[in-house]
Parts: sequence; structure tokens; C-alpha cells
Amino acid sequence: MTKAFADNAQCILESLNRYGKITNQRVNFGKSEMYLPRRVGVDASKQLSDQLGLKVANMPFKYLGVLIASKRVKAKEHQTMVERIDRRLAGWKRKLLSQAGKLTMINATLMAIPAYWMGSTWLPNTVPEEIKKKSSRLPLGK
Repeated sequence: MTKAFADNAQCILESLNRYGKITNQRVNFGKSEMYLPRRVGVDASKQLSDQLGLKVANMPFKYLGVLIASKRVKAKEHQTMVERIDRRLAGWKRKLLSQAGKLTMINATLMAIPAYWMGSTWLPNTVPEEIKKKSSRLPLGK
């Protein structure tokens, strides 16, 4: 590891410690991970990991339930979102809701979950199409 690389790592550590003192919040290094570009070699990653006390992790990863990636992700990687929508829709008690209530629940569920994901990632066109198909199959009758 070059001296500049080591100095930068030390600067990061000092910044995290300074932030902790100012905000009275501490970084939990046991739970924290760092994500490095592929161009950083294995040896440099290991040295940086040892110096900072952080694990090296790979992309893509999930943060607050949303897939974070350095490039566009395929539709199959968004399947967990579609499954969440399925679970939410399956749990409704159809007989207890009026038609207007069902429509409101459908809109709330089918819009809120994807909107949350789209705030941080790009969705392939096939994902909204699949959600639309699922919503059109829902029975709204009595």
C-alpha cells in the first residue's frame, strides 16, 4: 500500500471519529462494511480493511430492503419487490372490504412499494409490466 493510500485511509478513520464526537454517534465497525471498486486490488483491499477495521463486501447488496448496485440490475434481481407485493395482496380479507376499499388498497400497495424502490434504483420495464398484470387479475367484485 502506498503512503498516500494509507494516509487517505487514516483520514477516513479520523473523519468518522470526528463525526462521532460531534454527533455523539459511533460507527459500529462490527456491522459496517466497505465497498471498493474492482480496480482496487485484493492486497490493497485487505490492507485497507485491516487499517479501517471494516469488512470488504461486494455489490450488489441490499440496504433498507432495496438493491444497491453499481450498474443496472436485471429484472430477476427485483423479484423480491414483486414477491412483497404478492404477499401484501394475498393477505387481504376480500370479503371485509368494499369495492372502493379494495381499489384504495390496490393503489396504495401497488404504488408505494415500487415508488420506494424507484427512489434509489432503476427498474427494468418488465417489472412494472408484471405488477400491472398482477393488479389486473385481482377480483374487485363482491
